[in-house]
Amino acid sequence: MEAKPTKISHTIIDQINEQKNDQKNRCYGLLLLMFLSMTFLSANAQKVDPDSLINKIKSAVASFFVDERYLKMEKANANPNAVFATELVGKNSLGYNKNGIYRIGVFQSHAREHVLIKEDHIFKIYDIQEIDETLKDVIEYCKRNKIDVGKMFSYIRVIMDMYDMNYKIIPNSAGKLRTVNEYVYPDSRTDSAKRN
Repeated sequence: MEAKPTKISHTIIDQINEQKNDQKNRCYGLLLLMFLSMTFLSANAQKVDPDSLINKIKSAVASFFVDERYLKMEKANANPNAVFATELVGKNSLGYNKNGIYRIGVFQSHAREHVLIKEDHIFKIYDIQEIDETLKDVIEYCKRNKIDVGKMFSYIRVIMDMYDMNYKIIPNSAGKLRTVNEYVYPDSRTDSAKRN
């Protein structure tokens, strides 16, 4: 004999169904919130500089490292992505901020890193060996752009760490020690016999 549903069992079933609907609504709300968050994040991660400006800056960075003898002209011409520029604190790549202070370098081991300051379409490359000028201009940049003291000190700390890393002692292929700033391509030195 089959039991007839009672009013109490209908109430329990209705409560269970209501709980399921609440869970679905919460799940939809959570999905909507995640979608809106992702949309906001992707909107903030859009390139703000034209490719022509990015290429101009990368070309100047490559020329700087060719002059420093950390990059061969042939490699720079063949691969414009042989160099990098990454924002010091925010870690964004070049082109995603109108203004910023960037770590620049060559994609190879034992190459020194330097600093680039960019404000809109104007930029300047700093040889980190001239640390006094670099830090002075970083502080002026921060004041001009109303960057808070905490972030300014973060920039200074990272630059000081870069300076320290650039001048650490590293072994050369012959086992002798030399500073990073003395490391260049062996075939690009004219006085390699005198240095070793």
